[in-house]
Parts: sequence; structure tokens; C-alpha cells
Amino acid sequence: MEKFFTKNDLILFAYNETTKTDDEKLFKSMRTNTQLTDNYKSILSMKYRVESVLVSPQKRIVDNIMNYSRALWIAQTENSGNFNVLMN
Repeated sequence: MEKFFTKNDLILFAYNETTKTDDEKLFKSMRTNTQLTDNYKSILSMKYRVESVLVSPQKRIVDNIMNYSRALWIAQTENSGNFNVLMN
């Protein structure tokens, strides 16, 4: 009996998160099922587009974090424990 694969199965396959047995079954199914093959190609296309997007914070945000880090002083006392002082 042929197993029916969902889009979740295809996503797992695209990210190499399936077992060898499932890989073989998927390959076999894709040889005869063009809709499955088209869905897999679509998922691969989306995967590559997502991976190509470079996401990083703006320089202003990094500068703000670094400035805060430089201005923060944490003191530790025996009686009061830790307290934070922001040196601005």
C-alpha cells in the first residue's frame, strides 16, 4: 500500500529530517505523482528564498545596546546584594 505524504512530510524531507525509509518512499512516490513533485519543488523554492534573506539588526540598535552595556555598572554588596547603576 502506498503511503500518502502531507506537506509537512515534504517540509521535513526538504530539511533532511526524515528517515531513510521515508526518503525512499518519497522518492518512489515522486516518480509517479507529479502533484507531490510540484509541491516539493515549491517547498524547496520557498526554503531557498527564506535562507537567502539576511536578517540583522540596524546599526543604530546595536549601538544603543552597546552604549547601554558600557553605561551599566552592577555593584555587589554583602548586605544589599546586587544593584544596578546606569551611568548616564
